[in-house]
Amino acid sequence: MQGVHDIHTRKMGDMMVVDAHIEVDATLSVEAGHDIAVQARNRVLQRHRVLNMMTHVDPWRRPALDHAATAAPSA
Repeated sequence: MQGVHDIHTRKMGDMMVVDAHIEVDATLSVEAGHDIAVQARNRVLQRHRVLNMMTHVDPWRRPALDHAATAAPSA
């Protein structure tokens, strides 16, 4: 996992419900990305007073590659 962003929490009784976007290497398979999301969720549920966590997997690439295809051609 490369990072986490857009974390939203809600109180549910004396526990929390969490939504989070996790960043995984864009070259991984869907299955590998899913496995990382499951591991992240399980760790949060085991270590914190969280009732449920919904994860959204976002692809992560090195910044230089993210915009290479959309860069304007040189004049």
